[in-house]
Amino acid sequence: MMENNGCPPKFELPLRADDMGLAVKDGVREVRFNLRQGARRLLQGAQAAAEDRGSVSGPLALLGEPLERAMRTTARLLRTVDRAAVDLLSSDGAYRALEVPLCSSGSYFDNGVESSALRRFTQDHYWRYRHWLAMKGRTDVFVREQGIERAGHWLGSESAAVERDRFGLLAHAILALAKSDILVPAALPEREGLLATAELAWQAAVCTVLAGEIAVGLPELTPKEQTITALWMADEIVGATRDAWGSDLAVGASATGLARWMRFALRHV
Repeated sequence: MMENNGCPPKFELPLRADDMGLAVKDGVREVRFNLRQGARRLLQGAQAAAEDRGSVSGPLALLGEPLERAMRTTARLLRTVDRAAVDLLSSDGAYRALEVPLCSSGSYFDNGVESSALRRFTQDHYWRYRHWLAMKGRTDVFVREQGIERAGHWLGSESAAVERDRFGLLAHAILALAKSDILVPAALPEREGLLATAELAWQAAVCTVLAGEIAVGLPELTPKEQTITALWMADEIVGATRDAWGSDLAVGASATGLARWMRFALRHV
């Protein structure tokens, strides 16, 4: 069932030794994310102060210079963090550049939970989320890769029970991603942020899983064209069938309902 705050119920897995590396990566990324959000706000403030200085006297006229200094400080911090992140995040270059073809979310767990497959699932879906959010212009949302890995670990442990049911496994992938703590809104009060990302979490999960199935039918495209096209088509389908799959949200989004919707959606692609 949905929680009282309108968000899908979360699940927590115990921390594992492998979590430390992703926790560090997420930490570095979140620092960069927050600095960039701060830089945007500072730029807006500096522009407003610059406009006011010509017509306003008193304290407002003095805001421009401190804001400019703050922007220079933020820019230096960004450069420092970016340099520190180069080696740490360099292994994701092919995913960032859209050079890795999309595949079915369930294909990573054909042999149960293998650490190498789990790592590929995590990287793949982290960047599916990033590229989908960028496509929608959502620069105000941070993606936690560690949350995606925990979703993958849970999905892998469940895959044996649904391995003969392709759509059941895809439905479980959606549920695992939607119920993980993956999306973090920027600079919003806690409850407002939860409500703002509740439906976005479901849309992200549905679109990224559906895109993998759509991509299989686009072998003639380059990986970049395939990813962009599949994510765009998935987003269009999810938006057009909101009433169909959204009805399952109100009752907790059962795997059966999501599998039925996935069959319907892919039948018409």
